Amino acid sequence: MSVDTVAGASADLRGIVHDAARRARVASRALAPLNTTVKNRALHAAADSVLAHTHQ
Repeated sequence: MSVDTVAGASADLRGIVHDAARRARVASRALAPLNTTVKNRALHAAADSVLAHTHQ
């Protein structure tokens, strides 16, 4: 693996992580005013989605 390839992969990963963090901040703001029951349902739905897509 060349240095350029590693640098490119690192930049790609950085962008992916940055995007995930941005989306998490947006989601946290949307969930903040909701009551605990609604938040828990949303978190369980998100977890179910992650698990469903993990085993594909």
